[in-house]
Amino acid sequence: MPILFPIPRGAWDTHFHVFESGTHTKAAPGAAYAPMDAPVGKLDAMHQRIGIANGLVVQSTAAAADNDALIKLLAENPRLKGVARFTPDIDDREVARLHAAGVRGIRFSFASFMKQPRVERAVFDRAVARVAPFGWHVKVHVEGPDLIELADWFRSLKLPLVIDHAAHLRPAAGLDQPALKLLLELLQREHCWVLMCNFDRWSTNGAPHHADSLPMARRVLHAAPDRAIWGTDWPHPIYRNPHQPGEPPPNPVDLMNFLGEVVEGDSALLEKILVKNPGVLLGIKPRA
Repeated sequence: MPILFPIPRGAWDTHFHVFESGTHTKAAPGAAYAPMDAPVGKLDAMHQRIGIANGLVVQSTAAAADNDALIKLLAENPRLKGVARFTPDIDDREVARLHAAGVRGIRFSFASFMKQPRVERAVFDRAVARVAPFGWHVKVHVEGPDLIELADWFRSLKLPLVIDHAAHLRPAAGLDQPALKLLLELLQREHCWVLMCNFDRWSTNGAPHHADSLPMARRVLHAAPDRAIWGTDWPHPIYRNPHQPGEPPPNPVDLMNFLGEVVEGDSALLEKILVKNPGVLLGIKPRA
């Protein structure tokens, strides 16, 4: 099936991972999954297929931390910006080096299936303070229970906060589930953003329509249409249910068409999600 609507010029995929050859493919100790076959050439082909011009690559927890590899990737691919994963030893000099290379955010993984050590509040606050002078955003990978547990951390932030994958909320839990209500409350705050991604993971209807996820996705989007962004999550690690993975990855065309169903044919809203909002978050001036 082709993409069923025009993709706006300058569209962004704001969440994916790249695994190149060399040190960047060394598995991180205790990681939830191993580095995948996902070099930048395959990324480019996937993006061309779905009309994506720009990308925000997210440093994966699957590979051993290697900021040099991320910097090299960004230098060789000027259409990309980056999000660095949090490491306890990151210092001011390293943040400045990453910023000069095109990194614009830092990511913390709290979701239990990622098997990452839980960051303490003081460590989180110090890292946020370190990146604040550079205008980065803070990206948090959470599930519903994590969102509830850490809500006070997130409410108090002064930097833009991106809630990854809409907190992995399950449509089967309904529109009255506490975590969804909390997400919608957080999205009323001007610093809170949401990544419209991975609704397909929790759908029980299956591809390509994921109809049971549509009401939740629309409710999340309309809570903050000026602070919603979209991503593929390519190459779709630990798909589909990350607690019980093993299914083949989704078709990226289906993911884009699902977004089209979420916006219900509203081309202006689609342009916000794919072009304008990423530009605002990343501090990129629109083309004249």
